[in-house]
Amino acid sequence: MIESIIKIYILICLLLILFQIGFLVIMAVRARIEQYVIKRMRRNILGQMERIFQNKPLTDRHRTFVSEDLKQTASLYRYEKALAGILGEVSAGTICLRDPEEITNVTVYIRHNAKKYDTEEHSRGRSRIFMRLRPKKELIHPLGYDLAKDVFERYLRTIAPEMIGLTSSYSKKESTLHAFYVFVLKKYRFLSYHCTNELIANLKDLIESGDSSCAEGVMLAVYTMDDPDRVLEFLELVDNSEKFVHPKIISDGILSYAADRHTLNSCILSNLERFSPEMQVNLLNYLRFTDDSCCAEILKILENESANDEVRFCCIRYFGKYHYDPAYDLIAEFAELADNRRIEYAVVSLTALRNYPCDRTFRILTRQIHHQNWYIRYNATESMEMLGIEYQDLIDIFDGRDRYAREMLQYQFDQRYILDKEVDE
Repeated sequence: MIESIIKIYILICLLLILFQIGFLVIMAVRARIEQYVIKRMRRNILGQMERIFQNKPLTDRHRTFVSEDLKQTASLYRYEKALAGILGEVSAGTICLRDPEEITNVTVYIRHNAKKYDTEEHSRGRSRIFMRLRPKKELIHPLGYDLAKDVFERYLRTIAPEMIGLTSSYSKKESTLHAFYVFVLKKYRFLSYHCTNELIANLKDLIESGDSSCAEGVMLAVYTMDDPDRVLEFLELVDNSEKFVHPKIISDGILSYAADRHTLNSCILSNLERFSPEMQVNLLNYLRFTDDSCCAEILKILENESANDEVRFCCIRYFGKYHYDPAYDLIAEFAELADNRRIEYAVVSLTALRNYPCDRTFRILTRQIHHQNWYIRYNATESMEMLGIEYQDLIDIFDGRDRYAREMLQYQFDQRYILDKEVDE
């Protein structure tokens, strides 16, 4: 009985080992096949780029391949991998349209009808010549970054209608596959080359029916359209939906907008009231990262007492980055906690005052350093350090009875000393 159990156990172990070996072999074979298919696609794409380089149109076979074969997600995945490899070589300036070791075997048949020597007879026949051809020199040498980028972008622009034509197919697939298709459109900026109403409708449907990750992918793709009205349209759609889209996708994502950013910023400011306070905060953060010419418009928002507090905080941070004298008096009032405002006004305004060095700023900072709120005291001392105020200007605080203010100042001065010492070393 025991021997039978041991034999069964050994048999099971052997079967498990065989299963693992078989699984690893299958995965290795699949990986080899995958790499072979990607390399073949890469050669196909390079062949089309060679035609573009020679001012020839793409072949109908390649257009059919993109419009039909890429309806399969696996083929689209391999196609994207091939494009990614080519894009990496383009960025490095090392791409060649042909392999220098490539050799093409050509057989040429020549028919001849020659008169025999000193006779009236003719000999007819056919000769066969074998030739081994190498690519032209301009095709086997690296193109250089600028030329390679131009050829690659021309290829993407030419094939964009076929890629956009896949929209109807992927709109019927599950949201994750649809999101991957949108990711490809975004990564290679196909939407900036070609866009259709069907695509716009499908992208809107993906935002409404997909999850948050799909909505984020759609927004990143929309930023490549280079159409400010379309960007605002999708921002409003996301704002009205119940999907959570991370604020960084809004404020940082719009930074990828490559068209006229001044026009986009003007559209955002003129339509800011259409959005919810949360979206307004994201858009104002974006403006703070990019544009210093919106001070007058943002000051009007800051002066509006009916505006949301978080929106006004963003306006204060904007003026903390871009110096604008007409906004100083209002920021100073906020820092002094006039009119019994929320304490957050002082917390944010004290960080903005470091961009406005003057006697009034110094008086506000030295007064607020004794405030009972820790954040107000800390921001006041940090702004003092940023303004470069020296020890002798603060001797009354160091010799005073407020231990907390003295220790905060000492911390800031010690931090400045350590940083200056590291720079000197």
